Amino acid sequence: MQEKTKAKGNLKISYEVVSSIVEYSIKDLGELVSLEPVSVKSNLVSLIEKQSIKPVSVEIKDGVAKVNVRLLIGEDVNIRAFAKKLQSVVKESIQNMTGIVVSDVNICVAGLLQ
Repeated sequence: MQEKTKAKGNLKISYEVVSSIVEYSIKDLGELVSLEPVSVKSNLVSLIEKQSIKPVSVEIKDGVAKVNVRLLIGEDVNIRAFAKKLQSVVKESIQNMTGIVVSDVNICVAGLLQ
């Protein structure tokens, strides 16, 4: 959780809020994409039991955020151009809405939508 100190108190912004900002930013781009948890098998728990990786993860350290986004993208979308645009929009949205500096927005295209 990120804390900002103001003259009259503190402001705390949860990781979930920052993740929501990322999700809204993606929807606003209007491209065919889907944020879905990615299923993985965990050898520690069981080979049968599945866990899911969240599509958006945020790490904030010393007031600087690193964002990881896993998504499925339409097969007709230019991945490189979309990723650059998404990185820019996500970074600007988080910084404008929260004041948290964003150092990295990592995009992982986990699959194609048909």
